[in-house]
Order: sequence, then structure tokens, then C-alpha cells
Amino acid sequence: MSVVAKTLDIIEAILKNKDEVGLADLAMMTELNRTTVHRIVSVLVERGYLYQKNKGGKYSLGLKFMQYSNPNNIIISLKDKALPYMQNLCEEISETVNMAILDGLEAVGIAAIAAERILLVMPGAVNKFPLHCTAIGKILLANMPDEKIENLIKIIGLRAYTDNTITDTLQFIKEIKAIRRDGIAYDDEEYSLGIRSAAAPIRDDGRNVIAAISFVGPTVRISKSKLIQLGTALKNCASRISFSLGYK
Repeated sequence: MSVVAKTLDIIEAILKNKDEVGLADLAMMTELNRTTVHRIVSVLVERGYLYQKNKGGKYSLGLKFMQYSNPNNIIISLKDKALPYMQNLCEEISETVNMAILDGLEAVGIAAIAAERILLVMPGAVNKFPLHCTAIGKILLANMPDEKIENLIKIIGLRAYTDNTITDTLQFIKEIKAIRRDGIAYDDEEYSLGIRSAAAPIRDDGRNVIAAISFVGPTVRISKSKLIQLGTALKNCASRISFSLGYK
């Protein structure tokens, strides 16, 4: 039997099972020895076609398969992988954690975990964010080519939501360059007074930014120095999610 045939047998076994499958079960279902199965699934995990949450754990379909099927499946798969890390971050920093993707001219939230605090910040029913004055929007913008950013600015403008909103194009481009350099974006009361947030990118195995993760909280708890301090934990969380998607 060729390697291609063995690979397809493994993939079909996972598709038929419709759940996570362990190495021993895959070997039994395909009638292949465990060494062969392990060698093949290791390559599939590395390429993003299969996903393994923990080393030595079970296997499920990876994000790469989702990209070639229903776009909604991409979001479902992304949330499944990201939510445990988001929960850990929320517990670590005790602030609300959000995840968003780019949708046209806006950032659209796809997941949020609220901190157990008396005073907390949660997205509204219409979970959409402007790109130019929110941390989660700016991090998505920063990973676009300069020409596309300039075109978007012309279309959406740099509307002032507060006195802190950056409305000058040259200053905004300078901000984007700083975000690219540091790998993190900040919103210092630019979208809403009394609210600060930070965001970091989530990348897939092709190094593409497919989403962003952020934390948000009131200024009475998050000073400017604490905003930067918590940013380290945020970037670590984003990296873990990216690695789980095959990013290296």
C-alpha cells in the first residue's frame, strides 16, 4: 500500500469517527502499525491538516481542512482551540478576554470570556469594533500591506470617538509601524472613555493573521503601566493559540 493510500485511510478514519481519535484506535481502524500511523499523523499535524491538543493526545481535523470547506467551520475550529487559552488568560489577569476576526471594514467578535469582577467590560449585543481606534481592530489592520491600509483609511476615515482617538493619518501610520514592531496594539481610551485594552495577533501555519485576541478593562483598574504589563501575558496567550494552529 502506498503512503498516499495510508494517509487517506487515516484521514477517512477520522472523518468517519467525527470526534477525536487516539493513535491506537487509528492503527486498529486502518489496520496499519502504530509506527506508520504515528509517522503520517505527525506530518499531518505539522502541516495543519490534523490537530493534537496535547502531546500524546488524540487527533482531530485541523484548521487547514476547515479552510477548504465551510467558512463557519473555520470559526468553530478556531474557537475550540482558542477558548481554553482565553479562559486561562482571563483567570490570570482577571479581565474580560475577547477574540475577533476581520470582516470587511470592521472587526467582529467571535468569542468573549468575562472576568468575575463587580466592574467589568463586555461587548454589546452587536459585537463589532471599528478598526482604527480599538486595539483588536488596529492589530488586524497592522498586518495588512501599507497600500491596503491607506485605502481603508480613505474609505472608513479616522472618526474621533473620544479626544484620544488618533485622527491624523501620518500619526496613525506611525502607530501601525509601532504595532508591527512590538507585536501588540493598545487602546488608551480611544474608543470609549474609561476603557483600556490591548490586542495581539493569532496566526495560522502559513503565518497569516487570521484573528486577534484582546483583553479589556476599566481605567480604574488598568493604569497605563499595567496595560503594558498585562500585554506580556496577552502576547504569550496569542502565541500559544497560534502554535496550536500550526504556526512556527
